[in-house]
Amino acid sequence: PLLGLNHQPPGSIFNIANRVIKALPDATVEGMPIPAIPPPLGVDQQSAEQQHESILEMLLKILQLSQVRTFRARCDRCCPICGIQCTHPDGFNHVGLHRSYHQPQGLRGVFRIGTDELCAESCISSAKVGDNIRINYGKTDEKKISYRALNTHFVEWENPPYEGETVPDALQVREMIFAKKQKLLLKMFPEKKECSSIPQEYFHDEEN
Repeated sequence: PLLGLNHQPPGSIFNIANRVIKALPDATVEGMPIPAIPPPLGVDQQSAEQQHESILEMLLKILQLSQVRTFRARCDRCCPICGIQCTHPDGFNHVGLHRSYHQPQGLRGVFRIGTDELCAESCISSAKVGDNIRINYGKTDEKKISYRALNTHFVEWENPPYEGETVPDALQVREMIFAKKQKLLLKMFPEKKECSSIPQEYFHDEEN
């Protein structure tokens, strides 16, 4: 099937957060006031300053630990198709292309052309069957791209792994959200329709 996406790529997870903040009434992203933090009750100013120094030392140790891969912050970039965050093992400011496990694309509003139904497949499953997607669908700069060659258009990202041992396990929580929260997704993408072909395996047991 041919899929469509008429949203701009999310880019960074911080870009998404900024858009949420901008949508809130009376909230600003830049110049947000940071109130002074007074010492706790019963603690004099000098003791509070000593506590601040110890907190600073702890933060410096955390920064030192960030040199160890398992302690690094995650990369903030998001897949331009399904919108999930990069999971490169080297984390923030890593070297090389972005990569991810990917998620059901309908969570970001990707839809089936002809029915406008939200898409249940992930970028990986779409690559497995050789699907194509039309980026900026319905616009003058619309472009058709194969999922197996997304890197030709989004050059900072690896192509979704669709064969061999490199294919990661599916993200069950994301599948369950897509399967059980269709009404909520339609509020986010009111011009789209519910998916009528949700895989049965998406209905995971919430307790597990």
